[in-house]
Amino acid sequence: KVERSHRTDADEFYRRATFTTRAELCRLLADWEREYNRERPHLALHGKTPTERLCELRIRHPQLVRLSA
Repeated sequence: KVERSHRTDADEFYRRATFTTRAELCRLLADWEREYNRERPHLALHGKTPTERLCELRIRHPQLVRLSA
């Protein structure tokens, strides 16, 4: 899953994004992360966003969700 995620990031962000400063990269990357995780439905999640799926897991199985500090 991690390798697939890296491939998606490369294909859909890093190969398409154009930036000249670190600040610009950070802004574009934050926009990409928001779109990918909160706005874009995923076929593997049956049309849900990763954020929607995580919320479902927290409600149904809170013991399975680890929160990083």
